[in-house]
Amino acid sequence: MNRHTFLDVLSIEIKALIRPNGKMFCNSADSIAPSILLDSAKLEIPEINGEGTHRVEINMKSGKYYADFRVEKWLGSEFPTIIYHHGNNESPFDYDKPSKSSFYHIFVTHNTQFECNLIVIRATFHDLSYQAYQKKLEKLEHFVSMFTVSTRLIEALIQEIRKHNSERLIVSGLSLGGFVTNYHRAKYNTADVYIPMLSGTRLGDMFTISRYRKLTALKDNSTSENVRTLLNFSESFNAVLDKNVYPLLALYDKYVEYDVQKHSYIGHPLEVIKRGHITGVIHFTAFREHVLYIMNNAGEMSEKNV
Repeated sequence: MNRHTFLDVLSIEIKALIRPNGKMFCNSADSIAPSILLDSAKLEIPEINGEGTHRVEINMKSGKYYADFRVEKWLGSEFPTIIYHHGNNESPFDYDKPSKSSFYHIFVTHNTQFECNLIVIRATFHDLSYQAYQKKLEKLEHFVSMFTVSTRLIEALIQEIRKHNSERLIVSGLSLGGFVTNYHRAKYNTADVYIPMLSGTRLGDMFTISRYRKLTALKDNSTSENVRTLLNFSESFNAVLDKNVYPLLALYDKYVEYDVQKHSYIGHPLEVIKRGHITGVIHFTAFREHVLYIMNNAGEMSEKNV
């Protein structure tokens, strides 16, 4: 076991010990399907013509939710746009240097390298404290609703931007954000380029067959299988034939397991870093270089994969 795998396994074991009675989905492992929630979601967003932070109300069958987006950089409608979604347990608007904001470290600290508009989403519940957020995740429907809200918000942003901007539009995300990125492609495919990092299409497998399952309260096989069916979306993802996905996985990841999620990307150019999840999510240089490379070369890479 190398140090990357060791740190992933150790972190999961420690988290499981700290919250023995507050594991994910311990209060309820039932939820309306993401696709049904997505179809029911209603929201309005403001016109995007400059920098600023905006709160959005989303109404779905599971209730009323709030999410936020920040236009960090707006060069104008004649420039490409990146919409980025953060990982789990992040505070994407927290720009203090020690903060866990991948958006800050990947994009904001190297702002001048990105000749494009930059937008970051803050998912539902991520304005709460860590403890309050973990409490929300004791119900599966809260997680599914959060996931669905982010997907629907991305689509609303794309439709708003498309009104005045025909330039390339890129959706990217890390870990949780990468799964949202892939789910948006599976359901809408309205962006030009998708860059999912440390993620795949078998989200249900992460909660049921990977090491990460120790952080859930899914005890019996029937419940686990229901969660896998609810959250895996490989079939709809693979039904999209466009070669517009440029993923990055970590070889030693025990959260988003490489051997499981790599099958999501057959036919797509997969980049692999020799890290685990804990050591991977802070490898901001690798993520930045990956996004920049895809921005500059995606068209040429797509032609080679036709």
